Amino acid sequence: MVSPAVAFPLKECSSDAVRQPEWLLADCLAIAEKVNALSDNQYRQRVDGKWSVADVLQHLYRSARPVLGLMTGSRDALLPFGPPANPGQTYELIQHNYYTALAGGLRAPDAFAPRNDDALESRQERVSRLLATYQALANAVANWTDTDLDTLAIPHPALGLLSMRQMLYFTQLHTRHHRERL
Repeated sequence: MVSPAVAFPLKECSSDAVRQPEWLLADCLAIAEKVNALSDNQYRQRVDGKWSVADVLQHLYRSARPVLGLMTGSRDALLPFGPPANPGQTYELIQHNYYTALAGGLRAPDAFAPRNDDALESRQERVSRLLATYQALANAVANWTDTDLDTLAIPHPALGLLSMRQMLYFTQLHTRHHRERL
């Protein structure tokens, strides 16, 4: 097995980075720019059974949408999950755990995978919806205290119960992971 540190260079991040909208938006904007430069064939083509670029956009949207819903809804919806499993996990540790899971064969659960009926959407619809979701997510952080970001949690299918700050770390890492593979 390839070491995650070799396959995925680790990057550092301060805990207050989540408060800077450009931190979360940068990779999303880079994806939009790349996507808009592709031919229709490049955009929709699946190679070796892997998702097309269109599929990746839908996957990123389907992954970020529940996080946005919880960040903009009542905090009471998070209380049943309890506290984060490892509240001290830094960006670097979330990154390491995510890349280790990827190296071990992690695949997106069906709830976050693209659906066949999504194919009817235009490229512009997908790009616009993804950008709007990430912008809304970046804006939602302003309504959260550092205490709430660190003590309220959301389950991640592979990484366990993450604080909302850790889930934002993951969202940024996940987006970057897909941007680097387009």
